[in-house]
Amino acid sequence: ALLALLLASTLTHPLAWWCSGQLGHTYYLQGLAIIELAVSLLEALILGVIMRLAIAEALLLALILNLASLLLGTLLWPLLP
Repeated sequence: ALLALLLASTLTHPLAWWCSGQLGHTYYLQGLAIIELAVSLLEALILGVIMRLAIAEALLLALILNLASLLLGTLLWPLLP
């Protein structure tokens, strides 16, 4: 299960970072929400196939993990040099 989670994140993380770098300041939060939703959908598909989860379970898992990642990143960002 852990390998499936790592694989899903490894495949989607670079895309999410690139997309977030393309966002302007005006609609940054809306763009970030769309990116996170798209990443969660893609990760849910990956997790559903690899872990043989129902789509609802895979989507819930992906949404929870992406929300946790987003919150942790938001909290840690000001601490970076």
